[in-house]
Amino acid sequence: MSKKVILSLSGGLDSTALLLHLLNKDYDEIYTISYFYGQKNKVELDGLARILFYLETVGHKIKNKRIDLSSVFNSFNSSLTSSDVDVPTGKTDESKMKMNFVPNRNAIFSSVLYGTAVSLTKSSDTEVDICLGVHTGDGNIIPPDCTPEFYEKLDEAFKIGNINSDKINYYLPYVDKKKYNIVEDAKSVCDKLGLNFEFIFKNSISCYNGTGCGKCGACNDRKLAFKKVNLKDPGE
Repeated sequence: MSKKVILSLSGGLDSTALLLHLLNKDYDEIYTISYFYGQKNKVELDGLARILFYLETVGHKIKNKRIDLSSVFNSFNSSLTSSDVDVPTGKTDESKMKMNFVPNRNAIFSSVLYGTAVSLTKSSDTEVDICLGVHTGDGNIIPPDCTPEFYEKLDEAFKIGNINSDKINYYLPYVDKKKYNIVEDAKSVCDKLGLNFEFIFKNSISCYNGTGCGKCGACNDRKLAFKKVNLKDPGE
């Protein structure tokens, strides 16, 4: 039986690193889905296009589908999507996490991924892994839709509510990792596969504002992750 994988791919640091991680695994095909949900950091999708083009030139053609969910999310209150709510600055704490949190985002993304996985199992005799670049962060503040418990319950519900679900599983290699572990993994895979780490992460844009502001939680977390592993951030 063949094995395929579907990844939620934003073009940010975490999901880009996870794509590289999957290239180093024994999958027959890698499918990726990228979402535009009205996020202020929509420029990350432009950077992602450059990353995917580069990977194709070195022999890694990735199937990528973009889905516009902006009409679904346009009434959700979050500093990442609401034009009248500013993205908070400084290191992420509980109050800032709550401001940045996009309601039900990962559940909605996962539902689309799972539906795609079910369709793949119906059309071919294949097992499918579902991947998201969720992780524990570098502090004690973990968004509720990034925890192992959330995905255990989500997987249970999806298995109950679908056919062929015995062939579908979550693969979340970063769910109990810190962001600096993700940077380490990406560098290791790039070295092993001969990929240009600097080019890839120069085009991977993490800023919540999409401007490289250097002040938001995403910018601060990324800066700290590279510093912890003694690497220069190519995006600086």
